[in-house]
Amino acid sequence: AREQLPNNVQVSRNMAFLLCRAGRFQESIEMLDELPRNPGVCFFLAFAQLELGDIEQARQLLSEAIKLRTDDADPRDSYSLLRRELEALLAND
Repeated sequence: AREQLPNNVQVSRNMAFLLCRAGRFQESIEMLDELPRNPGVCFFLAFAQLELGDIEQARQLLSEAIKLRTDDADPRDSYSLLRRELEALLAND
């Protein structure tokens, strides 16, 4: 799909998320790094970095995800949500 639609951000993002879920973290990071930053991209980058053992980079990316979220009035709520999501992902693997 990415070869047929190389400039489609949605396709690239979905492929990167699938790579991350498949445990292909470095490939996912490389693809996500090419995309515009948004909370979802930062979150999956953080997850991939955490899985590769780079805890500090994962924290920085989670902080960036929080800053980019606009749907919550309180950033602490965003952090809690992202943290719960990340913990749930780790628990399911």
